[in-house]
Amino acid sequence: MVAWTGSGAGLDRVGGSGNAEAAPAVSTHAEAAALVDVASGRILYSSKGDKTMRIASLTKIMTAIVAIEHGNLSDKVKVSKNAFGKEGSSIYLKLNEEMNLKDLLYGMMLRSGNDAATAIAEHVGGSVEGFAYMMNEEARLIGMTGSSFKNPTGLDETGHYSTANDMAKLTAYALKNPVFAEIVKTRVKKAPNPNESWDYTWINKNKMLSIYDGSDGVKTGYTKLAKRRLVSSATRGASARGRYAERSG
Repeated sequence: MVAWTGSGAGLDRVGGSGNAEAAPAVSTHAEAAALVDVASGRILYSSKGDKTMRIASLTKIMTAIVAIEHGNLSDKVKVSKNAFGKEGSSIYLKLNEEMNLKDLLYGMMLRSGNDAATAIAEHVGGSVEGFAYMMNEEARLIGMTGSSFKNPTGLDETGHYSTANDMAKLTAYALKNPVFAEIVKTRVKKAPNPNESWDYTWINKNKMLSIYDGSDGVKTGYTKLAKRRLVSSATRGASARGRYAERSG
């Protein structure tokens, strides 16, 4: 799935330069795609954009925006046994370790920590199930009609899915939040480590930040069933745009 997100003013430059008439057609080898204007939220291009798909850690875009909107970023979050033992990508939090919510959001978004995502969900939503309810309410308010969230991590689970169009809508919405936008464009983040003499250092897994001119976010994802997934945003000059990609293989 691929989606470019940003203002329509820069769309004529997708794939090259020149005016709108001379611009090459938008194309992708991805399984499905959507192009959205971030400023208005209008879908500009869609290829199989309503196809239901697994979204892997792209889920964490929703986890982050819900936590930012409903949580207190300075709160201390305690790592539960459930969060500590969560499978998949991790920032290696210790059992009962405490970290402020904002730092956990950086660990989740830069390193895709499932332990961080679970700790965030339990703190903000009271439980993973309670947080999933909040995620689905947020999806409803944004207008994500083809999505269903069951967990904050994106680990494969029956009933957990979205579409290219919906994820493009979510990305456009989330990027308007300055805290979210600052987190996802960060290349390297240090955070206090209460267990060691050295700080945590998290390097963003999103390689688009270094290989695509003007890239400023958003999230990568992978599971064996979902395959490769990507949401990316870029800004060039006065035109903010990006690319959301969700693809298999």
